[in-house]
Amino acid sequence: MDFRELGTKHRESIILALILIVSLVALSLQSSRFTSIPQRIGLGISSTVERIFTGSGKFISRTVNSISELRDLRAEYTNLLSELEKSRQIFQSMEALEAENEQLRSALAYSRNSEFVHSPAEIIGKDPGISFTSLLVNKGSAHGIQAGMPVVGFQNGKQGLVGKVIEVSRYASLVRPLVDPESYVSARLSRTRYEGLLRGLGSDEDLLLMEYVDRESRNQISVGDEVITSGLDSVYPSNIRIGTISSINAKSYSTSLELDVVPYIQYSRLEHVFIIHTSSQKAGS
Repeated sequence: MDFRELGTKHRESIILALILIVSLVALSLQSSRFTSIPQRIGLGISSTVERIFTGSGKFISRTVNSISELRDLRAEYTNLLSELEKSRQIFQSMEALEAENEQLRSALAYSRNSEFVHSPAEIIGKDPGISFTSLLVNKGSAHGIQAGMPVVGFQNGKQGLVGKVIEVSRYASLVRPLVDPESYVSARLSRTRYEGLLRGLGSDEDLLLMEYVDRESRNQISVGDEVITSGLDSVYPSNIRIGTISSINAKSYSTSLELDVVPYIQYSRLEHVFIIHTSSQKAGS
């Protein structure tokens, strides 16, 4: 056997064995009164090896602890995100409930104070078009509903005219809203008492147009003035709020004014309405 080849193959094992032998020799010499040079060398090597292994152990321990802490922090972060999402959903639900309660409180106040007999109804369907040209409610002939009856609603604490019933089945009715191009209402300016004819534009902006307003009223009316029903068309009772003026158009070739009106009711948010029984009033009214 070639001893050189054997020495090369097991060099690391031989070196480690020598280190251990020197360390043991150094330890055996510690009891002697004087410290020899070989002993000092052995002690140095031994302490160096010990520091290396001790340092490596501490490094591994710190690394394992850091990984564990990072895993805990990540789990805590995930839990916090989950709790935050739950809180956000609860807050949104509370806001929706508060808005619905406010609408119901306003509707209840109207129900108590209205001079007309009326039926509360819930909207169960809307025209898929942008301008909401028809609304379906859950009251019909079985509840005393008839075609031509006015419909009012509440939003943001204000009553507003919605439209009128145009078709009736036993348990449901179809309502034509004011924004429909075929809708016409005899209207009046609440402050100045000037009158005109209000019609729907069928646009996605929910705008109404009030026509045939006396041109002489130009300096007496203002943007923001309220528009109400006049009661002259025998369909809608008088003094039902409709909306406010958003712009005044005075064309040079026309003898009357045209007023753009923003209705109080936003049909995309409408959920509950009242159908007015115009043929009868409450007792004592």
